[in-house]
Amino acid sequence: MKLSIVRKLIDTLNYEKILYCHWKSNQHVSDAFTGIDDIDMLIDQDDILNLNIVLNRLGFKRFRLPEKRSYIGIEDYLGFDKEEGVFVHLHLHYQLTLGEKFLKGYQLPYSKSILNRRIYDANNNIYIASHEDEMWLLLVRLAMKIRYRDLLKLILNKDIFGHLSRTEYKWLQDRIDKSLYKKITIELFGKDFGLKLVSCLKENLEFENLYLLNKNIKKKFRSFHSYSFFGRNITRWMREYFRICQEFHNRVHKVAKIYRRTPVSGGKIIAFLGPDGAGKTTIIDGVFKKLRSVMDVNHFYLGSGDGKSSLLRKPLKALYSILIKNRILDRKSKRVDSNGKTFRVDEHKGAGFVRKWGQVPWTFTLARERESKLIKARKFRNKGYIVITDRYPQTHVIDMADGPRYYLNLNIKNTFLNRLLVYGEKRCFEVANLLKPDVVIILKVSSDEAFKRKPEEIDIKSHKALMDKILDLDFGDDTKRFIIDADQSIKKVIIDATSSVWDCL
Repeated sequence: MKLSIVRKLIDTLNYEKILYCHWKSNQHVSDAFTGIDDIDMLIDQDDILNLNIVLNRLGFKRFRLPEKRSYIGIEDYLGFDKEEGVFVHLHLHYQLTLGEKFLKGYQLPYSKSILNRRIYDANNNIYIASHEDEMWLLLVRLAMKIRYRDLLKLILNKDIFGHLSRTEYKWLQDRIDKSLYKKITIELFGKDFGLKLVSCLKENLEFENLYLLNKNIKKKFRSFHSYSFFGRNITRWMREYFRICQEFHNRVHKVAKIYRRTPVSGGKIIAFLGPDGAGKTTIIDGVFKKLRSVMDVNHFYLGSGDGKSSLLRKPLKALYSILIKNRILDRKSKRVDSNGKTFRVDEHKGAGFVRKWGQVPWTFTLARERESKLIKARKFRNKGYIVITDRYPQTHVIDMADGPRYYLNLNIKNTFLNRLLVYGEKRCFEVANLLKPDVVIILKVSSDEAFKRKPEEIDIKSHKALMDKILDLDFGDDTKRFIIDADQSIKKVIIDATSSVWDCL
């Protein structure tokens, strides 16, 4: 299905007479309309101002790449199609920046001539580079990417160029006018180099031809290279090492460092709130996956339940599970009355004693865990990450909705044990009040719908009271607040929630 945001973008560029063309991989240009492929646009520099106005009007947003992934003359934009819930990645090329993988060390002065020869693709109503220009661009790009390590691949009989490049080459070969191709390459590069590009037009891509072309490119385009001999090798190795670190970051241990892209407006902490039965875990997972596909994002669980916990609290959680299994404690016994007061029903007679003395280590370890996660989440946010939190500590409501149980609770007795527990909670909630979320997304689910989803866990009266309290939470003027109808299908809720996050970036 073609995305309306992409269709509107192309139609507006055509209407505004902005000089552009989709300049590579035009065999699959229709995939750019579905979000499967990126949109690679070559733009005339005289139209940059008008283009920025168009992008802003259509809801595209510029993102910042880390230095070791950014290139001069290329900008990164994202759009979000709110109907289909799909991100669109737009690469704007203001200059013809090409070259080796991880480097793109050449800036060639042929953008204007490519734009002047663009052709109109009537099937997709979009301007694309002429097949002749796209062919020489493909050959030059592939030749520039050849490295000495590829000789080893050749010995091992491995395909150096890959299936996609070979099919693209065949597709262009069936469409180019060879006499026109020869004329264009000679006009652009002179007779000697132009004829070398013509000689590369064999039935299939041949490594030997492109390897020789690589040697000629280094001589022909020496004046257009951005680096010295040593500078380009060092820069490429550093960028390649950066990608290795990125894989370690993604798979083993996340650190507060930018590896992908971040919004130019800065990072955000997005807190998701909602009672049981709202589908919070599934929705957070869905939103996280959508965001992770296009930008730097991290996730923290700030509740006290089954989410990821610290090493200090894991033994207590294991002991709690044993007590639940042996029916000494009952996690389903908690109730909330119309005034928001919590109480327990139908629990084992020894449960009160266990809870009373177990709450001391539980309160202290939970508070330290939350405080540590809040500070860590803020560090990621300050680096530019979108940080998603499942729940968020608050002091607006006491003893429910992740509020303090003892700190600020005027109803507890002034005993040594309670004073100790107040001390245990105090610093955590003071930090939470200081480091408030930028956005709060409340998943509003009706009690009847929640009961349908979790009939064994939901008490309708308690659910209504808890939902009312969550809807009444106030994090202050600096926190944007969205309420989403969680009675809808999970897919629709994920799209609505992602759209709310997108509107704040």
